[in-house]
Amino acid sequence: MRVPSVALALLAIAPVAAQAQTPAVQTLPPLPAPTYVAPAELDLARVLPPFPAAGSFADRVDVETMLAIQRRRTKVDEIDAQADSVTTMSDFTVRLLGVAKASPASHPKLFALMRALHDDMRGVNRAANAAKGFRPRPRVHDARITPSLDMVGHGDASYPSARTSSGYVWAAVFGDLFPALAGAADAEAERIAWRRVVGGVHYPSDLTGSRVVAARVVERLRARARFRQDLEVVRAETENLRR
Repeated sequence: MRVPSVALALLAIAPVAAQAQTPAVQTLPPLPAPTYVAPAELDLARVLPPFPAAGSFADRVDVETMLAIQRRRTKVDEIDAQADSVTTMSDFTVRLLGVAKASPASHPKLFALMRALHDDMRGVNRAANAAKGFRPRPRVHDARITPSLDMVGHGDASYPSARTSSGYVWAAVFGDLFPALAGAADAEAERIAWRRVVGGVHYPSDLTGSRVVAARVVERLRARARFRQDLEVVRAETENLRR
């Protein structure tokens, strides 16, 4: 499914003030200590643009885009969106490299790096969801939106999309490790991101916030000596995958 032109137009709309809402009381599991990037160092409240306020023009465009996608959504779209909803960094890597080439047994340092980044992004995404107040999922905001994805256990915060932020981060790191596959990694991340919208669980503007979060994280990672050192270790371990 191609991105509707109205969704692309939304990205050019000047941000309006976000309307913070209070989420339902939710018990969140404790997070491990960050390995590379701590949420507090990202200054997310400053760098994240506000999401469209409820009832604003940008908000109405978001909703109408969701409804237009919903009317055109096919069963194949729903199956693809569901498959991508459970994609992890490991799945992402295996999909790009091939199932026979990379595994935790053959490349333990690569997969250890993935786990560390996954855990760091859990904390980053939790902080990002709270940075501008709480934006409820599309189905909560407008009852006409009926998602095809089952979001039980995934939390109620819509902005920004956590899975999308993580996908963009891993695409950047993957591209650093495998420059020849950087374009394919970016395309994979974009595909997964858009299918969050197709599945009805995120607005197009949620993805814009995810790009900001991911860019901030990648900037910090590349500036961190420990990460650069670990990346070199992984690069050496994965040399056989570049031949």
